Amino acid sequence: MRNLGGIFVLLLLVIAIVGGFSSVYFFTRLETDRSDLVEAQAEIGKLRDLVNELQESPVGGRRAPSEDSSRSAARTVATFGQLTKDGAKMSPSGTMILAAPIDDIGVGSPIAIAGRAIAFEATSHVRVRDGRGETLVEAAAMTDAPDVGRFGDFTVELEFDEPSTSSGTVEVFEYSARDGSEINKVSVSVGF
Repeated sequence: MRNLGGIFVLLLLVIAIVGGFSSVYFFTRLETDRSDLVEAQAEIGKLRDLVNELQESPVGGRRAPSEDSSRSAARTVATFGQLTKDGAKMSPSGTMILAAPIDDIGVGSPIAIAGRAIAFEATSHVRVRDGRGETLVEAAAMTDAPDVGRFGDFTVELEFDEPSTSSGTVEVFEYSARDGSEINKVSVSVGF
């Protein structure tokens, strides 16, 4: 009987230790996830501020976005000389930002496409379509995201054949890892 009581106490001790480790792991992981969410929300807030700043900064006389507040995206947009009051566009999910080209601007081949994204395996996709919806060119665009779940910048220059329409769209999106569908899409209308 005495051995049974000792075994029972030992079993309870093992269960308590394993349960304690599991609880510590669970709460540590929960706190890490919460911290990552707070960081992601802060990054989205910064990007929304960037979009607002770009919208308030047309080329004609007002100041361009400051290096401190919108370092990489503003520099990318300014590089292509396409900074206007319309600025960058963000996907409804907030994970894709198309900084260049902007809505209703004339483009030609080669076209420079730039933005920021949080994407599976840091891979966004860009596509140029003509006015009939025909794909003129599509390519993958790797972001320079420092880690999984973080924003990264991308820039890609693509060549395409002369379109048969005078207008079209530029799209940035990612393919779903789950089912291959297009998700987090943002697009702008362009002229050719």
